[in-house]
Amino acid sequence: MGEFAIGQGVSRFEDPRLVRGGGRYTDDIKLPGLVHGVVLRSPHAHAKVRSIDITAAKTAPGVLAVLTSADIKAAGYGDLPVPGGLKRRDGSPMYRPRYPILAEDRVRWVGDSVAFVVAETVAQALDAAEMISVDYEELPAVTSTAEAPKPGAPRVWDDCPDNICFVELIGDKAAVDAAFAHAAHVTRHRFVINRVTAATMEDMYERAEFARDLGSSIVMIDLVIGYTAIQSMSAWARKNDMLLHLHRAGHSTYTRQKNHGVSFRVIAKWMRLAGVDHLHAGTAVGKLEGDPLTVQGYYNVCRDAYTKTDLPRGLFFDMDWCDMKKVMPVASGGIHAGQMHQLIDLFGDDVILQFGGGTIGHPAGIQAGAVANRVALEAIVKARNEGADLLLEGPDILRKAAQWCSPLRAALDTWGDVTFNYQSTDSSDYVATPATA
Repeated sequence: MGEFAIGQGVSRFEDPRLVRGGGRYTDDIKLPGLVHGVVLRSPHAHAKVRSIDITAAKTAPGVLAVLTSADIKAAGYGDLPVPGGLKRRDGSPMYRPRYPILAEDRVRWVGDSVAFVVAETVAQALDAAEMISVDYEELPAVTSTAEAPKPGAPRVWDDCPDNICFVELIGDKAAVDAAFAHAAHVTRHRFVINRVTAATMEDMYERAEFARDLGSSIVMIDLVIGYTAIQSMSAWARKNDMLLHLHRAGHSTYTRQKNHGVSFRVIAKWMRLAGVDHLHAGTAVGKLEGDPLTVQGYYNVCRDAYTKTDLPRGLFFDMDWCDMKKVMPVASGGIHAGQMHQLIDLFGDDVILQFGGGTIGHPAGIQAGAVANRVALEAIVKARNEGADLLLEGPDILRKAAQWCSPLRAALDTWGDVTFNYQSTDSSDYVATPATA
């Protein structure tokens, strides 16, 4: 088997370093002038703060500052913002409590911020936080959302007697009530959902530098970090000779519905202007499938030097991109080796095929999944270059390649019959009109 033979195994190179303790993580990075902060948090769900003594903490080794709510007020800082716009059940505006940076006279949940310690090391900050003495007076608390609105439940905020911030009602209540009233069987079930939050963006540069120092050539961001942060990371990537991959950009999740008010075509243009290198642009097959022509239009926006009007693909006017760099579109979301002929027929060569479950979910493991995808890709590209009709002959080409590649055979046996034949909701809206003479 030659150096670049179809199906040749690719050995992992990172294992020896990791098993010998050579792994590096964000906590191993020490930047010049780096200091550390620790938040002292409430151990009580509800309590009055009678007093806070920070005397010992302020004189502890390495401590640079110990802050309480009094310091926040003295510096002239206000509260953290609280969003609005929603309503309560009676139509009145939602309840909007104060949200101080550090708790003042009361704490209202376990983990409420009471004081903030800044020190030269994490250990010094933790030690100083333990030296802070807080005199709490415990108060009745309620920790269940089901119990909180009931009469007599302890109030989280004195001026919100029912503990309800807002109530959002969506849909036709009468129709829903009627459906349940006439249902042959109604099941009631209680679900407990753990809330998760996104990472903060303050350490994005630190993480990117960590990836660079490890020898990586690419870093990945998410659309939800915001456009300013995306452009900042793009500038960082240029300076550090790194590729910037924008993942989960949104098509088929929040841009696919026409009544949403934003098209992924706008995001594709915007991200090209912002300077990303790779854009997770959706697919026309797989669980995130969209209208094939519309998705091709997104890809054209990313790859063209000059985009011509193409109404079926949603391109309503010519766009000259001049010398602006192109973006490599990424197809991902439910794709697998059995769809390789469709993917190559739709998107050609200038595309990244990102197989998630189609690699990790392989019954023989991740490496076998990678082999299956690579063999399928190379077999389809080879057949295309030899003049094969991919849509007509693609399944047979894959089955023949699978005869001598057991990982591909297992992939086709696992996913070969999996399809996502949804009716597209994102086709281009246009009406052809006769040109004037």
